[in-house]
Amino acid sequence: MNSLTVFIYPSARDNSLLSLTDFRSKFMMPVGGKFRIADFALRNALTADPYQIVMYSDVFDDLHPYLETHPINQKTKCKIIPIVDDSLDVKELAKTVKKHETSHYLIYCGDNPALIDFGAMYDFYIKKKKNKTVLFQLKNSEKASMANTALMTTKKNFISVLTEAIKQKRNSPHLLEMINNMLINKGVEKSTHHADIWPVRNIPDFYSLNYNLLSGDLFKTIYTDPILTGGIKTDQPAKIGPNANISSSFISEGCIIDGKVTGSIIFPGVIITEKAEVKDSIILPYVTIAKNAKIENAVIDEFTDYANSPFVFNIGEYARIGSDADGLRNSDFPKSLFSSISLIGKNCLIPTNSNIGSACFIASATGFSFFEKTKTLEDGLSIVPYPEIYS
Repeated sequence: MNSLTVFIYPSARDNSLLSLTDFRSKFMMPVGGKFRIADFALRNALTADPYQIVMYSDVFDDLHPYLETHPINQKTKCKIIPIVDDSLDVKELAKTVKKHETSHYLIYCGDNPALIDFGAMYDFYIKKKKNKTVLFQLKNSEKASMANTALMTTKKNFISVLTEAIKQKRNSPHLLEMINNMLINKGVEKSTHHADIWPVRNIPDFYSLNYNLLSGDLFKTIYTDPILTGGIKTDQPAKIGPNANISSSFISEGCIIDGKVTGSIIFPGVIITEKAEVKDSIILPYVTIAKNAKIENAVIDEFTDYANSPFVFNIGEYARIGSDADGLRNSDFPKSLFSSISLIGKNCLIPTNSNIGSACFIASATGFSFFEKTKTLEDGLSIVPYPEIYS
């Protein structure tokens, strides 16, 4: 029995990505014009043709329904099992593993975008190290680092460490990381394996990553990959209106564009109306931008609340967001938000005639009521109704 289970777990949470990860896991972050990071994690796991993939998240977001309805489910016999739990218990994990009809396990932290051929890794392991625990350092470019690793082990070794953890009454909010470390401490062989990994540590990282994924050979690699599949729902092709003016931009499926779009990345389901302008910006799924709005050097997060909102557009008419200013930092979150990029959080409502400067941050779900005193937000300032979330 040489079947394989792939366990994918998240990195430790922090607030460095602000609203991009306040109410969602990194797995659900949109990247590359039409994907989420979970799509890359699935792709990497599927290269090894596993019996099942278990993706664990400690954030209660939409990961579970996203994976259950993912198009990849129609293309593979592999079981895709989401576990969304903020306190995964070692005893429950041990029971689950004992029930698995697999002989080997691949365990890795998969919530940064990456392209990894786990199939080649698994083939090497089965031929050379079949009954051992091997720590693979994932070699990005010419450097192998302990920051990026994947662990391959047997079911016997995995259960042995879980049993030990139960006896010692050990537990952790980062349970799979703890189990990984216990396996390593029991003795492992080390090897290296090539991987392309793009850590996302702050908002400029996120901004640059999206443009890098859509440029040159990397664009060809991603968009011709036979396994990588986007799970963001779109029922229609993009519709380009008679007033549209689009240049040097990526427009995904399901968009309606009738404004001016320059040097930007537009995710599925976005609506940009007549006389609206978007420049050097990333517009995440389902955002709706009204007439004469102007957005520059900004990231506008998803508008998934459109079905419950009385407003058709979450970016109001004549709204101004960002500018061509250079080198500005957010005064509240200078390590997370700089390079003059402005970030508008998920499900925000930006009112008509508002003026939001560069390097500004507006937290998720901020509504019109927060603009009653003034519709102007100067460069580097923030609107954060619940600051403890980002403390």
